[in-house]
Amino acid sequence: MNYCRIFLFIVSISFILITIVHIIYPQKAFLFFFGVEADYHCNPLIDRALRGVYFGFGLFWMFGVYVEKVRHAALFSLVVFMFGLAAGRVWNVALDGITDRRLFVYLLIEIMIGGIGALLLVLKKPR
Repeated sequence: MNYCRIFLFIVSISFILITIVHIIYPQKAFLFFFGVEADYHCNPLIDRALRGVYFGFGLFWMFGVYVEKVRHAALFSLVVFMFGLAAGRVWNVALDGITDRRLFVYLLIEIMIGGIGALLLVLKKPR
């Protein structure tokens, strides 16, 4: 297994598991991951739709682990997705400041994952 496959596997498994926890236990997940109690009755349809998008990307990245033809696209989409999440967090920090250390740690993780993915894309075309 090459580095691209290992990286996609680790990120996709982590992402899929976290998304499943958010879908099954939304209130507990919000409290654990974000430190806030969510009034889940406000926007459950929007939250589930977003989690569906996250789950779909996780499955696509896992697909890239096993199907060579889509590996490059899966890695590229992972980079765009992670830097997109990071950009949203930077926007929040710019508007509201650092409201919670956890969110700042998530920002660093997203930049790190996006950076590793970008590095793998630049070093050589994934096989």
